[in-house]
Amino acid sequence: MDSNGGDIWDGNMSSSAELPWIFFGFQVDGVKLYIRDVETLDVEMMYKNVGVANKIEWSKDSLFILCSQNKRGIVQIHSLEYKKWKCKISEGVAGVSGARWCPDSRHILTVQNHQVCISV
Repeated sequence: MDSNGGDIWDGNMSSSAELPWIFFGFQVDGVKLYIRDVETLDVEMMYKNVGVANKIEWSKDSLFILCSQNKRGIVQIHSLEYKKWKCKISEGVAGVSGARWCPDSRHILTVQNHQVCISV
């Protein structure tokens, strides 16, 4: 999302990750996140976020995908390995100004207006 609130994703494959068995890419359509097989473009998984994501990032091991929704103060994490597993980090009134994966791919670093908080 750009600074004016416009959607910067054009519906094309935006990023990809290499898993041991397949290559995946993601596509964003509003609040929906589609995980696609990059060879066939078949939708493998579809996740629905609470709001439009400001940032989407693969974990280093490519098993999780982070969706940061700064205006709502929420970070949602989806698992490619366990489709029903869900994680939502809500920072409440403090909000979220940024979120990143830690190198171990199991922890997330969130930043709230000049303060740092590590969420597990």
